[in-house]
Amino acid sequence: MQAVHVSGRFVNELKEPIEGSIFFEPSKLMIIQEEVAYATLAPTVTLDDGHFVVHLTRTDQATVPWHYKVHCPIGTWSIKVDGDGPLLLRDLLPQRFRA
Repeated sequence: MQAVHVSGRFVNELKEPIEGSIFFEPSKLMIIQEEVAYATLAPTVTLDDGHFVVHLTRTDQATVPWHYKVHCPIGTWSIKVDGDGPLLLRDLLPQRFRA
């Protein structure tokens, strides 16, 4: 399974960094590829000056579709990680949430 570098930064309306953590919850705990089972990555990281960097398992390399649920201080979204990294979280969010 390929892991992808994903990063981002959260700020408030005054452009001040948001504190807290971000958690990436995979909808599948294991992926089978070529008869080998792989655990999906499910990182939780503390925001550092609003920034974070994680590695996530690509969601497009399994036979069954799946996604990540992103839990952070300003909301919760579902994303698919279907490109080579590095990726920005804002590019993976639904269009209506992109700044």
